[in-house]
Amino acid sequence: MAIVNINRRMTSEYEKFQKSKKSNDSLIYVDKIPSRSPHELSLDLHVGDIYEIVNQNKKYKISEQGLVLSPGQSILIEINEFIEIPNNIFGIVTGKGSKIFQGIFISTGKIDAGFSGHLKIAIYNGSNKKITLKKEDSLCSCIFLNMDTTVSNNVIKTSDTSVNIKKEPYYKRVLSTVSNNNQGVMPILYIITLIITILSNWDKIKNLFS
Repeated sequence: MAIVNINRRMTSEYEKFQKSKKSNDSLIYVDKIPSRSPHELSLDLHVGDIYEIVNQNKKYKISEQGLVLSPGQSILIEINEFIEIPNNIFGIVTGKGSKIFQGIFISTGKIDAGFSGHLKIAIYNGSNKKITLKKEDSLCSCIFLNMDTTVSNNVIKTSDTSVNIKKEPYYKRVLSTVSNNNQGVMPILYIITLIITILSNWDKIKNLFS
């Protein structure tokens, strides 16, 4: 797999995107892009108009004054850019160093081949002070990689911001991850996380097996 050169393989012309969608030189469609990305190998994504509070079935508009994130608070932010990816490319979303130094932690994730819509990015304020995020602030970065094969034509659409967000308790997710790990050697991170999780959620875990 090779990293996609953003300046060569990105377009804001949807017709051009559709024509090249199945070729080896397929393009990534982004509706709001600069004339030239300052980073050839990564695309900066920005804060959009909408955010959601985790475990609430509600969406909220971000005001012109911005969104104030309290210490320890986590939310989902809808990205400003509308993105559509061909069926032979996938993306990886990462945090930006400038945000990490402010205490903002961004959940690393992937963008599946065939994705179409506005990404929802999970962020967490790990600092001890309030942080304000404003619309069109640079939030995270994304790199894209060429795939060896082309997946089916099913388009993965997630532009509906009213989608319900249901999140399993953390200890269940950890147990599920560990139980599904069929590698010969379990990563040490999973072991440490499991021990901490068991100790802090002992009563809940006992109920699972009772």
